[in-house]
Amino acid sequence: NRPEPDNSLILSFDPVALDTVARDILVRHREALGRSTDYLVRQSTHLSTAQTLEVGATDPSLIDLREIALG
Repeated sequence: NRPEPDNSLILSFDPVALDTVARDILVRHREALGRSTDYLVRQSTHLSTAQTLEVGATDPSLIDLREIALG
């Protein structure tokens, strides 16, 4: 539950999964700062629509998230 460092890089072949992970990072960051996150989830309905259309994945069980620390 801590914000990601400013030096993070997110890569994906699946743009929907990338946007989902990025949104989740923003949600965690705002929660850590004690700010509201409702609008981030409410206004990202396009992500669930994209998954329904099989354009990409928003379900965490379908996203192979790998975190690699360099240096």
